Amino acid sequence: MAAYNLPLLPGLSPNTQLGKSRHHKPQGLVFQNEQRTVLLEAPGIGGTQRTGSASSTPKSSSYPAAADGSSVPAWLAFDRQVLRFEAYFQEAVVERRDESNRVRAVKILFYLEDDTVQVIEPAVQNSGLPQGTLLRRHRVPKPAPNDDQFYTVDDFNVGKDITIYGRLYTLFACDPFTRTFLTKLGVRVPEDSSAPADAFTETRRTLKESMQAFKPFEKHDTLKQFLENDRKVLRFYCVWDDTESPFGDRRYMVLLYFLADDTISLHEILPPNSGRDSGSAFLRRQKLPKDTSALVKHPGQTTPRTVLNVFGPSLSGRHILDNLRTGALNDSFYTDADLSIGAVMEVYGRRVLLCDCDQFTKEFYGLKYNVTDFTPIDVKDESGQAVSTELPPYNGFGSEEDSLQSCLSLLPQPPRPTPGQHLGEQTGLERAVLRFLAKLDSGASQDAERRFIVTYYLVDDTISVFEQRQSNSGMAGGKFQERKKVRTADGARYLSGHDVYVGGVVALGGHRFEILDADEFAFNFMYENKFPESDPAAIAARLKKTQPDKLASAVAAVKIASKDGVLASGRFIAELQRSLGPLLNEQNTKALLRAFAGQGAPVSQDLDLLVSQVQSVLAKKNYSNFTSLNRAFLHYDKGRNGALSKEQIKQVCLEYNLPVDDSLLTALIERMPTNPAGGIDYQAFSKCLHYTTSPALKQSASFTSSAADNLSTTVRSVVYGSAHGNSTAVDVSQFTAVFDL
Repeated sequence: MAAYNLPLLPGLSPNTQLGKSRHHKPQGLVFQNEQRTVLLEAPGIGGTQRTGSASSTPKSSSYPAAADGSSVPAWLAFDRQVLRFEAYFQEAVVERRDESNRVRAVKILFYLEDDTVQVIEPAVQNSGLPQGTLLRRHRVPKPAPNDDQFYTVDDFNVGKDITIYGRLYTLFACDPFTRTFLTKLGVRVPEDSSAPADAFTETRRTLKESMQAFKPFEKHDTLKQFLENDRKVLRFYCVWDDTESPFGDRRYMVLLYFLADDTISLHEILPPNSGRDSGSAFLRRQKLPKDTSALVKHPGQTTPRTVLNVFGPSLSGRHILDNLRTGALNDSFYTDADLSIGAVMEVYGRRVLLCDCDQFTKEFYGLKYNVTDFTPIDVKDESGQAVSTELPPYNGFGSEEDSLQSCLSLLPQPPRPTPGQHLGEQTGLERAVLRFLAKLDSGASQDAERRFIVTYYLVDDTISVFEQRQSNSGMAGGKFQERKKVRTADGARYLSGHDVYVGGVVALGGHRFEILDADEFAFNFMYENKFPESDPAAIAARLKKTQPDKLASAVAAVKIASKDGVLASGRFIAELQRSLGPLLNEQNTKALLRAFAGQGAPVSQDLDLLVSQVQSVLAKKNYSNFTSLNRAFLHYDKGRNGALSKEQIKQVCLEYNLPVDDSLLTALIERMPTNPAGGIDYQAFSKCLHYTTSPALKQSASFTSSAADNLSTTVRSVVYGSAHGNSTAVDVSQFTAVFDL
């Protein structure tokens, strides 16, 4: 040991390892409060204290073990358990003459689960100090020289002083839980005391008491009335007759009575061209007095209540309210009890007559005042004559609706679009149009070959005309008429979809157009929506009313021509045209085929008619893949004999998507000539399909002139039914059920 007292000079430094017998590495992983903890303050090799390490180890709060010897971690045993202490600290106040320090009360919370401390100062009204959490929750170290240790539960008790970060807190009280807990730990807890008086707090309290009113105060509570009647308004229709004044007239108004606060507002109803400003507020919302003399009284001249001085000024006075209201002079205002139909109100010198009210007002007076008579007073001014506005004729510039806006307002607004009359409840057809093929009905030879596309827009019932361009025709083609609504020839109404149909004539822009054809969507839409020219029931009703004799002969001819109740479509149309003639247009025939064809078995037709039907369908579909079709026929012809079976020909047509109905294609294949082996010459079959190199009317000599004349109507009607998946047979029984007289 003497060697350790040598001075620390070069060559005299002792060897600290001499004489040591313990050279083990200390354990730094320990359990504290049943938790694995790294002991940072563990000694060095052999238990020697390391240079710079703390001289003493900070410890946590220790608690007695349970009676049964079980050990529970502190964070689980004392979860959400807090010791609450009342404390105060003194804060120095400088540069003030009336006080030198200020006492501030706080609450100190000690959390038992982890030995953390939190300091909270309760908020005081108008204190002018930042209050609330003064110290957030965390483990607080003790002051120096013990700053390597933390406060534990043993450091807190009533009457103790605790220094936290240089501020001295004095604990003077605690809650019952804290007192009971410390007592169970064996700590004697002194009785609670109080914090010293604060001069500043006393001054603030005295100032606040001096601001209280000494005189009696009566509170008028209107909250209940507001909550019960908020947004409930009585509405009366009234009139102010000002005709006695120079240039005066009758002023019609609406009176609103607000039940929430018994206020009234008046709004004037201004007729068109009244010459007055557009502001409708005649009287702003306010309580309306019955007597306007109260408006000239001086302030304080009248009071709602009387205050009585009981003892007089000699005994410092005592004031009470006069509950009998002996000296009260209250101005009366209009209430809901004063309002009724026929009552006259004085609105600042103007006599306003109440003439009528709305339904809510009638129900209110019926429930509250048991009023049942609400007969309105008729105050209409009959002296004025209604002025009729004569609209000028349409000048042809722009649309008629757009030009009309200039006559209705000084600042024209764009016309509102009107929905189409044929859409109804249907959706998804906003861009749908009906397209028709037409020609000019002018009688001029140069217009005979001109063709036009007439487009009818379902969304707004407008019509546009486009001329098809033709080479060497001498006509430029292109847009012929702008899209717009078009009136009928007599100008009584606008053209609708019912006026445009195949076979009809329509006047557009001073020209007469004859409708020749329509696209498939147009035919479908007109049939499904029962247009007059596409509805079999409407056609039958028209013929029964105008030509019953001809209709009877047509029905009889169809019955005679039918076999087993079935008739070919071409024969069916021919019999109708023979009997009815011009009474049936092409639109009617298409509608009849759509309605009655397809119920019987397919009817065999001659080869020439079938070829014409197929070529018409292919031309309409613009089919041109004949080269690939011929290559496929040659590929299937393994023997190179120039013939294929019926099944092979049909399979090739289906593989190359030949746009022909299956029934029509089957009928054509069945009517094609075959060789002794049952094969069909596929080159001849391909030639029958080619509508450009081998048209049906030119390749067959069996077609007579009458057959060629009727082909445009008969074959096209049959093809129309075939293109939609229908058979070419007509059910005569269904036809007679509708058309028979």
